[in-house]
Amino acid sequence: MHRAELTEYAHLIAYAGETAHLKDVPAIAAIESSLVPVCPRCLDELLVRSEEQPVQVTSRESAFDTSLVAEDANVSEGVPSCPVHGLARLKRTSPQIANANDSGGLLPCSALIKTILASDKHENVFWFEADYLRKRFGPGIDLTSSTCRLKQGEQGEALLEGAARVCPRCLRDFLFHNGVEVWMTPSSPRCLMDPPEIPKRFLAAALMCRNAVFTDSRNASMKGETNSDLTLVSTELIAVNV
Repeated sequence: MHRAELTEYAHLIAYAGETAHLKDVPAIAAIESSLVPVCPRCLDELLVRSEEQPVQVTSRESAFDTSLVAEDANVSEGVPSCPVHGLARLKRTSPQIANANDSGGLLPCSALIKTILASDKHENVFWFEADYLRKRFGPGIDLTSSTCRLKQGEQGEALLEGAARVCPRCLRDFLFHNGVEVWMTPSSPRCLMDPPEIPKRFLAAALMCRNAVFTDSRNASMKGETNSDLTLVSTELIAVNV
């Protein structure tokens, strides 16, 4: 964290060099609740670029490498790489929207529907045109609203069976440029995170960066390295890293 972020707790903190010692339990709880997970290697690269001491040995070449995907990135085979945004967990959408996204064209003439696939624990948001939804579920599906809610299971399988896969950042930018209000965040090859309203327990499953893909939301571990946990940092550091 930046020292400025600890100003309101200054009367409770004892500093020893660049280390802050805090024993007040309520203050510790408040600080911890404000932290977000980040790739530890990306954080080390940020520290090196900022002339700070990294936790793990990190070369300046790695810290200032601007490639979308690190040469020794910790990802499993088959994880796709977007030529614009680097590593990406692809998002489902209709073939028509995917083709328009790839070609830089326009949205299909059919009405665009925000499609929410819900389970007891969380919701996933997708974008499909009305014609695609009628094709998958028949003419009886209620599309009177611009939002359609479906349930995981048979409905989810039917929805995604004929869907195409696209980079979620490319899709977001495409929809935004076509006048669709979507959640926006700066596109970057550095640590990319899903919207902040997603509970922290799901963030690990959504986090990917140039160095790794994090997939296990139960213990926030890197795929292939179950003992390599995400590091918690302040949102201000997240903004700097992006």
